[in-house]
Amino acid sequence: MGVAEVEEIAEKMDRKAFLKERLPSGISELCIDRAVLITEGYKNAAADPVILRRAKALANVLNKMTVRIFDEELIVGDQSVSQQAGRNYPEFGWGWSVSARKKVPKRDKSGYKNLALLPDAAANASSVLPGHEIHQIAHLNDGFYNNSNSWISSGEPSWAEIDLGNIYTVSKVAFGSENAQHHNDRAATKFDIFVSTDYHEDSDHESWKKVYEYDGAPVQTTKVFPFESVEARWVRIHVWKSSGGNVRIDEIEIYGDLMAEEEEDVRAEEEKPLDDKVAEITAFWQENPRLRATGSLFGHTVPGFQKLIDKGFSGIQADAQAKLDSLDPTNAEELSKEPFWKAMVILCEAAGNFGKRYAEKAREMAEAEENPRRKMELLKLVEVCDQVPYGPARTFYEALQSLWFGHMMMELEDPPNAHSIGRIDQMLYPFYKRDLEAGILTEAEAREMLECFALKIWKSYDVQDTMLGGQKN
Repeated sequence: MGVAEVEEIAEKMDRKAFLKERLPSGISELCIDRAVLITEGYKNAAADPVILRRAKALANVLNKMTVRIFDEELIVGDQSVSQQAGRNYPEFGWGWSVSARKKVPKRDKSGYKNLALLPDAAANASSVLPGHEIHQIAHLNDGFYNNSNSWISSGEPSWAEIDLGNIYTVSKVAFGSENAQHHNDRAATKFDIFVSTDYHEDSDHESWKKVYEYDGAPVQTTKVFPFESVEARWVRIHVWKSSGGNVRIDEIEIYGDLMAEEEEDVRAEEEKPLDDKVAEITAFWQENPRLRATGSLFGHTVPGFQKLIDKGFSGIQADAQAKLDSLDPTNAEELSKEPFWKAMVILCEAAGNFGKRYAEKAREMAEAEENPRRKMELLKLVEVCDQVPYGPARTFYEALQSLWFGHMMMELEDPPNAHSIGRIDQMLYPFYKRDLEAGILTEAEAREMLECFALKIWKSYDVQDTMLGGQKN
C-alpha cells in the first residue's frame, strides 16, 4: 500500500524533518554488540579455515544482533544499539574501547544503598512510547544510564514508579533525562514525588504522600532531590510537564538509611561484568594476531549491488551451491576453492535471515502500533523485508531497501571507510519507471523513500559516495 492510501487515514507528517532532527551529531554512546558477537563467532569456528571462520563470525552477528526499527523510518536497519551509537571492530584494532554503557551506582557517596536496584524492586509506569526497544519501563531501574536504556512516556501527564518490594525509610530520589546529556530533549520541567505504603494507581489518592514538588528548568542530567525521611514501599515521580513532551527518564535512584556492606567492594562488583567481557574480547584478538587486520581498513569499494537487487541472496546462494556441487573431488586446485564457496552459502543464508528478522520486528511493532498511518507503514515493511534481501527486488521500495541492507551488511563486516553505493540511478530507475507505469508508486512517494535512504547513509564518520548520470556502459 502506498503513501497516498495511508494519507486517507491520517494526515502525512513531515518525515524528512523528523528524521533529520534525530541524525547523530558525533558518537555519543558505544555499542559493543558487534564486538561480542563477532568474537563469539570466531571462537565457535576455531577448527575451520580462516575464510570460513570469518563467514561464520559475520553470520553470528547477522543471526543474533538485536534488530531495531526507529520512529517513522521507511528504510530500516541499523548496525548499532541506537542512532547515536558507534560500533567497534576489535579484529581491526579500530574503535575498541573499554566503555560501553554507564552503570548506575549501587550506593551513594555516603555508603547508602540504591534501593531501586534491590533484587525485589520493580518498575512501573502510566504509559510507554510504543515501538521502541530501547525505551522501556524496565529500564527505569535496570542499572544503566543514558538514552539507550531509558523509559519514555507516551505523553504528559505521566508517572513512573519503583515498587521497592518492602517498606524502607527513604530520604532522596535521583533521576534525569539522560546522565550523559547527549540528548537534551524530553526533560521533566514540572513534577511531584510521591511515596506510599498502601498502593493505589491514582496519584491523587489519599494513600500517596507528596514529599517533593518541582517546577523549573529541565532536569537533563541526573539530579538529587532530597526530602525528610519517610517510610515507603512505592516511590512515584508524577510528571506534569516536560520539554517537548514525552518525558524521558533514564534511571530512577532511591536512597534512604540502608547502608551497603562495609566489606562490599561496590565499584568492583559493578564494573567487573563489563570489564571481564572487554578483557575476554581483547585477549582473544591479542592471542590470535593472524586473524587481525590491525591498522588496515579495507573499504574503498564499489560492491556489486546490482546483482543483489536483481537476484537476491537466494540467487547468489544458488550460484555458490552450484559451484560447490560441481567441484571435482580429484582436482586439488578445485577443492582449494571449497571453503570460499561454503563461506558464500553461509553468508547468503544469514543475510536472508537478517531481512526476515526485520520483517518479524515490523510485524511485532505493527501489532502494538495505535497510529493507523504508522501501522500500515509497518505492515508494508513486513512485506518488503519478507522479500528482500533474500529474494530479488520486485518494486522500487524493495530495491531501495535491498540496497540499504547490502550496504549495511558491508559495514557490519568491514569498518565504514568509503564504501560506495554505486550508480544508484541506473540500479533503481527500471523499478521506478515500471512502478510509475503500473500505478503503484508516485513521484512524491519515491522522493520520500530516497530522502529516507539518504538520511540512513549519513554518518558522523564515513565517506559514502554515489554516482548520478553518465552513460550506462
